[in-house]
Amino acid sequence: MNVNTAKVRVFLLYIIVLLILVVSLSNLNCKFVENPPGVVAAVQNVDLKISSDSTGTKSSAEISWGASPDENRTDFSGYRVITYRIDSLGNIDSKFESAEVSKSIHSFVVDSIKTGITYQTFISSRLNDGSLSDSTGTLVYAGVFYRTDGTIDQFEPGDQTLIVSGFGWDVQTGEGFNIPYLAENTDFIDLHMRQNLSGILVFYAPSLFNPGTRLTFFELIGSGEEAFDSTVLAEPSLTSIDVDSNNVYLLKTQEGYYIKIWVKAINLIPDVVAPYDNVLFDYKVQPVAGLRVL
Repeated sequence: MNVNTAKVRVFLLYIIVLLILVVSLSNLNCKFVENPPGVVAAVQNVDLKISSDSTGTKSSAEISWGASPDENRTDFSGYRVITYRIDSLGNIDSKFESAEVSKSIHSFVVDSIKTGITYQTFISSRLNDGSLSDSTGTLVYAGVFYRTDGTIDQFEPGDQTLIVSGFGWDVQTGEGFNIPYLAENTDFIDLHMRQNLSGILVFYAPSLFNPGTRLTFFELIGSGEEAFDSTVLAEPSLTSIDVDSNNVYLLKTQEGYYIKIWVKAINLIPDVVAPYDNVLFDYKVQPVAGLRVL
């Protein structure tokens, strides 16, 4: 064997060894990517409920989620819940609060959120060594006003100071007002109620009867407490809608504020001329224009 042949054989052997090392390292790398230490599955199905006391002075957000598929791991410690303040462009402005929740708990209440300030909460699964999953966020939300004093009469021709068929809201305070359906009040009436030609009780946008007055849109979002608490809501698109007991409606005012009303009772009121219906309802008011989460 000459010297050149020996060199070629050594070179080929070197190439073979190098290829074996590359393949081995590639296999190790694949295994690392497929099952890296510390990785944990994220939470699932995050839900949001906005609550407020009846005075409208204190709001809270109840966050709930489905358990991480890895919750039964021995090194699974629980969940991290972080809430941020959100600016007008939808970006994170600052941290509001952070909390650790044990793995046996799948909900958390963000307390004392304010009206007019928007928030977003993120939940991550957490291991004992501090490793975190990808975070799962809620909708952007804010505090709401909640009141139980809504009342409106069915319109009847005659004295509108006795049968009061208008209702309006001050969205900055959350207060609602039963307002006589008179020309001098048209700037304040968001909701009007009367029977249609078939005798069915209907909520109307005031502008349907008096062009130039306020335009309100409606949407039926369900019935009962579950619908009243839901924060996943369709955009209102109707200018009139039938009124039924226990129904929950979403309203959009002319200025783009959202209000949710829950019809609690429809009572027939006896009258000398003709009986008329009176509707009692609870309502939530979101004082952030364009934010359809309440």
